[in-house]
Amino acid sequence: MKKLLCMLGMAVMTILLSCTKEEDKKSGEGTVIAVSFVDALCGSVILSIEDEKYYDLGEKGFVHKGVKYASAFLTQAPCKLPSANAFNAATADRKPFKVRITDKPPVGDSGCVTCMALFSPSPNKSYFMEVLP
Repeated sequence: MKKLLCMLGMAVMTILLSCTKEEDKKSGEGTVIAVSFVDALCGSVILSIEDEKYYDLGEKGFVHKGVKYASAFLTQAPCKLPSANAFNAATADRKPFKVRITDKPPVGDSGCVTCMALFSPSPNKSYFMEVLP
């Protein structure tokens, strides 16, 4: 009987230790969220998260050029971005668009020119994303 209980205890411990924690998954991967442009510099883009239920995916209260955003994150821009969202539009005029957070960097385009400049400061959260139609 002791042998059976010992084996059962070991089996339970093995099962518990083999489970992956939810935190081990990449935060937000596959999530579709509404965002708007904050600023762009070379291939880096700061996006503001527009949906309150996803604010935890970005840096809450991020300040850029004197404007405080509820939540923002840094990403790499694909060469083609939604044309309705001009980088220089006033904050109130920027229209939200949908992106999917992914673990894959954007596919390179031979006609896409970028540089190595970085934002300072930049949001402390960063994701790759795919722009959705």
